[in-house]
Amino acid sequence: MCRDVVSALAERLRAEYVSAAKGEEMARALGTWLDAGSCNTARTARELAHTLTTDLQALCHDKHLRVFYGPPPMGPGHDDRGVGGIRKREILDGNVGYLETTGVPSLPESEGPIAEAFAYLHDTEALILDVRANGGGDPITVARYISYLSEGPPYVINRFEWRNAPREEFFTTDLGARSYGARKPVYVLTSKKTFSGGEELAYDLQAAKRAVLIGETTGGGANPGGPRPLPHGFDVGVPMGRAVNAITGTNWEGTGVKPDVAVPADQALDEAHRAALARLKAMSGQPVAPTSESKPVTGKK
Repeated sequence: MCRDVVSALAERLRAEYVSAAKGEEMARALGTWLDAGSCNTARTARELAHTLTTDLQALCHDKHLRVFYGPPPMGPGHDDRGVGGIRKREILDGNVGYLETTGVPSLPESEGPIAEAFAYLHDTEALILDVRANGGGDPITVARYISYLSEGPPYVINRFEWRNAPREEFFTTDLGARSYGARKPVYVLTSKKTFSGGEELAYDLQAAKRAVLIGETTGGGANPGGPRPLPHGFDVGVPMGRAVNAITGTNWEGTGVKPDVAVPADQALDEAHRAALARLKAMSGQPVAPTSESKPVTGKK
């Protein structure tokens, strides 16, 4: 079993990994791994998957590359922590909106909850977008979030340059009056757990100078891809492309997204709220009136 899995994995990486040179390097390393008799060290299928993941990530430092056994894990946002990737929406003191996301699942699942959240927060004077627990998902959904925080005709935010497929571009949508707009202050909360599509959302807003990022440097996974089958019930998540931001011409792979204001993740919300209140006061020249209205997401109308 082990030899079949490792041999197939080597061929997948050689043929599909985003970097042909790195894919070849990893394939060769797997051949050496087999020749050394390392298959004999894995006692279970899940232990083999874990060992292969650890060894390959040590070579490529790509956190999207992962071998797993059994059914693929559920995507971000598919849990009891929210509806359509949204866990909470609130209006904080000073008429500051707060939106917490746990993922960016596909648009058919998330479009309604996102629209409802921004409708609820539309008249707030500033927004805090919390992606500290956002593990990623669909770049089309990321583009929809960016659309709510911009205005005007559609424009390219990001593109994927695939190794074996044509380039793919992601655009904003002109939402008209539904948009939160391009002028009100926005703050994005980040943590070490922010990953993949959650990182893209933070990165794109930072690159466009649309938001101030507060918190911790994120996980550092930018290469897109997906699960590919291996023998005997194994699968491998293969990064097959490279994300390229339209403004920076690069991405956050391996480095993470660095915040503008670095604070521990558990202090980021308080820091952002203080910053928002100070910014609004400076903009208006008047004290900001408090409000205690709050509305958590429950999934019910």
